[in-house]
Amino acid sequence: MNRKISSLFFAFLFVFVSSLAIAQHTPEGEEPAEKIEQKEDFNATKMIMEHIGDSNEWHLWTTKDDNGEEHHVSVPLPVIIKDNEGWHTFLSSSIAHGHQHDGYTLEDGQVVSTKGIEKATLFSIISGKQKSNEVFFDLSITKNAASMFLSVIFMAVIFMGMARNYKKSQLPKGAGKLLEPVIVFIRDEVAIPNIGSVKYKRYMPYLLTAFFFIWFNNLFGLIPFFPFGANLTGNIAITAVLAIITLLITFSVL
Repeated sequence: MNRKISSLFFAFLFVFVSSLAIAQHTPEGEEPAEKIEQKEDFNATKMIMEHIGDSNEWHLWTTKDDNGEEHHVSVPLPVIIKDNEGWHTFLSSSIAHGHQHDGYTLEDGQVVSTKGIEKATLFSIISGKQKSNEVFFDLSITKNAASMFLSVIFMAVIFMGMARNYKKSQLPKGAGKLLEPVIVFIRDEVAIPNIGSVKYKRYMPYLLTAFFFIWFNNLFGLIPFFPFGANLTGNIAITAVLAIITLLITFSVL
């Protein structure tokens, strides 16, 4: 057994070292990948952030015409802004591609002001900067917010349907056949061992909600076409809210 493990280890080591040597070797007549990337003016970081970052529009694809000009195809999302002049509501298509509306425009998919005021942040709210009318509050339905609403609707439809089926029969039907083993696993392997057999039922709704919310949104994020593909669980606001709620519930359990 030890001889087999040693053989596998050295085989893996040989393949790893060989792959490194091949990757670092540049055949004659070929240019390094860095030069090719510079020639094509390709920015990998920008492309990745456009796909995983939040935005006020849902980008679908980019096409090029005969002149080489790019044309972006996007789904507009509602923009809701509160500033010292009042409320502003319009679609993101009104301020896309350099257009301006009510003193606002889109830069890299984000709403910015052309009136010289900044977007309100948590720090500006705490410091009281919003009282000087130098900030605006962006309450828009962004890509991540729209994805969250979609996942909530999906979860409501799935679990309300399961509840109706269980009222008629104790045998799982439809989605219940797939999700019941997962629910039982959360109960038997997570809730009861960590909370106890007495109090676990009180916290099962939150455990199941948090688990399926994260799971479904991670699955949706892997689907590379509209209305999926959003990086919802990678947003610090989502993870922070879930962490704070979990922390408060943990304190209540203890």
